[in-house]
Amino acid sequence: MPSDELAATDDVHALVDADAISTAIADRLDDNGYETIADLLIADQAEIEDVPYVGGQRATEILDAVDALMSRRRRVTSTWRGPRAW
Repeated sequence: MPSDELAATDDVHALVDADAISTAIADRLDDNGYETIADLLIADQAEIEDVPYVGGQRATEILDAVDALMSRRRRVTSTWRGPRAW
């Protein structure tokens, strides 16, 4: 799955397909209530750090990857604005 096709409602395992996180991290996130990308978008770093075996650096990397992937998606989907009536 290309990373520009990710949606907030996608399962966290979609981040594995986008090479943003490992399968083990996706499993840990899922097991701790972070089932979708949207769950990660609304989480803060301290909440992600509470996931077993996810420390501060990894939490930062996860949140940065999610932000970058979703930002890229917004740029791709917001390029076409449709016909304009002048």
